[in-house]
Amino acid sequence: MSRFVALAWADVDHVRWGEIAAFNVSKADLAAIGLAFEVVEFDGLQVEIAAFRIESGDVAMIGSGHNSPDLLSLAVAADAGATPENFMVALGVEFERSEWQPLR
Repeated sequence: MSRFVALAWADVDHVRWGEIAAFNVSKADLAAIGLAFEVVEFDGLQVEIAAFRIESGDVAMIGSGHNSPDLLSLAVAADAGATPENFMVALGVEFERSEWQPLR
């Protein structure tokens, strides 16, 4: 059984987002495991994101705007009990938390 389920932006566009963290992770690796990136408007910006739900039912989105292709921001739903690292572990890809702090 998969540890996550890919979601479309339409599934999460109503979510109130909480914690945001930056990770060095390959977008190609994320696409290879089944995350589908789509360009959406978020907070007045065009960003490319992929949304997903982990086994606990918590949802997150990961993506980038004008950043490096491998420096991605992960936003966790405000009501999630999981940490950003929990979401990354559930994806099962190599990652490193970045010291860069995403703008909120």
